Parts: sequence; structure tokens; C-alpha cells
Amino acid sequence: MFRVVRSCYIDMAHRIRGHKGKCQRLHGHTWKIEVSLSADTLDELGMVMDFGDIKTRFLNLLENHFDHTLLLGEDDWKALAAVCEYSKHGRNKTFDRVEKALAACSSTHVGPRLGVHTIHFNVTAERLAEHFYKVAVDKLMPGQDRVRVDYVRVYEKLHPTESYAEYSRKECV
Repeated sequence: MFRVVRSCYIDMAHRIRGHKGKCQRLHGHTWKIEVSLSADTLDELGMVMDFGDIKTRFLNLLENHFDHTLLLGEDDWKALAAVCEYSKHGRNKTFDRVEKALAACSSTHVGPRLGVHTIHFNVTAERLAEHFYKVAVDKLMPGQDRVRVDYVRVYEKLHPTESYAEYSRKECV
């Protein structure tokens, strides 16, 4: 079996909703995202997949979408909108106004322009690894039956020691 590994770095802030320590607060990391591909046979050029293709089809997408952003879970975004509504209009306004504020932000793409994105899960390294794995399969595998995505690793802390979470196919575990 042949294996290639390619990675990129993104600077992104997040928080872990429900965490008992400091990670419940907004904070940021330089994240390293690593993808591993394997194949039993090489292509006509002698490669599993061209490193440039991995970068163009997968890693650039992550860099363009997530680098220098704030990534919040949906519940955090709703809480943030509620705080904004509360501070603007006082505590007697209804939750209905929060939903309208969220809809306005979504429809005008205010969040993405400011570098604020939401995702459907609590933003942990493990959940990001799973999400990015699914993106890798979606972006790298169309038309490929020879190559497999083995895993995606999300490194949250690189120095002084590496800390990472990994998501892989069940057959690879």
C-alpha cells in the first residue's frame, strides 16, 4: 500500500460550549489540518495523487473558508445574536427578534464578510476532524476508486507539544 500525507495551517478562533475550563471562552489556535490518502496501486505517473491536486481540491478550500475566522456552533451564534438584541433593545424584547436578526445576518452574508461562520456542532478538534474528513471524501474522491482517504488529523496545539484529533474510516482503525 502507498500513502501520501499533505497538510495546511489555518488561524481560527472558536470556543467549546459546555467546557468546564478556559476553553469555554473565545480563543484561537494555529490549526494544522492533515489529510492522508492511500492506494494499493499508483497512477500512470507513479503517484497516489498529485500533491498539487490535494492542495487545490481540498486544502485551499479549508484555507479560503476558515483561515482568520471565528467558527461558532449554531447555539453560540444564537446566543451571540440574543446578546446583541438584548444590548440594543433591552430585556423585554422577544426571542422572535433574535430569529429575525439571525435571518438578516444570513441573508446579507454579514457573518462571512466579517469572518464569522457557524457550523452544526460544538467546535472541538474531534468534530472538526470528522467534518473535514467528509469534505475530503467529497472533494478528493469523485471519479476515484483507486484512492482512499485514510484519515484527517486536526492539530489544535503544535508547540510545545503536539495535540491532535483524528477521524478515519472504520476499516483503517
